[in-house]
Amino acid sequence: MPTRKLNIANGLKIAARIAGKLKASQVIIAAHNTSTENSVKPLVPVRECERLVDSYTKDLISLKTAIQIANSGVLLELVALGEAKASLTFWNGVNDQSRTEKERIQYRDQTASEIVWKAEISAKEIQTRREHFQQEANRLQDIIDEYNAKTFFEVELSVDSVIL
Repeated sequence: MPTRKLNIANGLKIAARIAGKLKASQVIIAAHNTSTENSVKPLVPVRECERLVDSYTKDLISLKTAIQIANSGVLLELVALGEAKASLTFWNGVNDQSRTEKERIQYRDQTASEIVWKAEISAKEIQTRREHFQQEANRLQDIIDEYNAKTFFEVELSVDSVIL
């Protein structure tokens, strides 16, 4: 198997391409593996796809492992980015609206009742938190992107995966 020297950014792109080729080969196998006994031999090379699935899987394991090892220099930033994105998702889902609703209670005489909803954490405070976590995610992503462009690693990939 040929050894390739890649930066992390290119390694991630190649991993995505290999994953796409793996999925395409799996779809072909799933769709064309069986046929009726008297049918003509399928035009789709199922056995070749089987070989490719094995090859792509091995290459993905090698590539993902090499990328993880190479990413050790920004491990803190990678974990922090995940948490910043999780916090942003959380704060985007928090109800921040204070409002008043009219509710009709039907009992003998019709009477109206008012329900007042008040946000404990104001919309302005929540928006400030959202902006903070978005800025933090952007800052961390910039650090990771720069590292990924400058950091190289070597990995053995099969010829099938190298020709992407």
